[in-house]
Amino acid sequence: RFVLCFDEQKNHQNNKQLDIFLKHWSMKNQGVVARYYKSVLHGHAPAHVIRDSIVNSFRTDGIDIKRLLMIGRDNPNVNKTVEKLIDQELKKVGGELLKVGSCHIHVIHNAFKSGEKSVRKYFN
Repeated sequence: RFVLCFDEQKNHQNNKQLDIFLKHWSMKNQGVVARYYKSVLHGHAPAHVIRDSIVNSFRTDGIDIKRLLMIGRDNPNVNKTVEKLIDQELKKVGGELLKVGSCHIHVIHNAFKSGEKSVRKYFN
C-alpha cells in the first residue's frame, strides 16, 4: 500500500507543474520511504484534470490504484475535490481511500504517541 502526495506549483518557466510523490513502508529500511514519482505539466488545472493526470499516470506505468491507501495533504483545506474524485475512481475497482480526518499526519502521530506511552512500562 502507498500514500499519494502531490503539489501544484510554477516551475522556472512559469508553467504550472504537478509534482507527484509516493510514500510507502519499507521492510528493508524499517521506515517510511518517500520517492519522487513524476511531474506533469499543465496550466491552471481543475480537480478533474489533476485526477486524470494521476490516474492515467498510474495506468500507463502499471501502478495498481487499488494499492492507494490515502492522499497526503499539507493543508486540510486544499485538494478536497481531488481526493473525492480519486476515491470515486478507487470505488470503481473495489477500493476506497482510508479516511482518518482532514490531517492524517496529526491523527496517526497522536495515535502512535498514545500507543507508545501505553506500552512504555513493559519495555524499560
